[in-house]
Amino acid sequence: MRAIDTNVIVRFLTADHAAQAAVARRAIEAGDIFNPTTLLLETEWVLRSGYRFSSEAIGTALAGLAGLPGVTVEDPLALASALDGMAGD
Repeated sequence: MRAIDTNVIVRFLTADHAAQAAVARRAIEAGDIFNPTTLLLETEWVLRSGYRFSSEAIGTALAGLAGLPGVTVEDPLALASALDGMAGD
């Protein structure tokens, strides 16, 4: 299983740089990706503070990422709970 950097996830979710987003998409689509909780927390922070994503947009993005084939999250129940909490914001 491979772990990837927060920057890869952010490029994948925002597509703010076409060439880097394409590389990120290929890396994630190759599958066998492990996303530790710290990576998801960092990604949430970057999307909220740097990109001004709403809580709803962040929740949708992270849920979509976690639901991709070949993507595993460290603690699916904690992520689901956090996403449920974000939906109420």
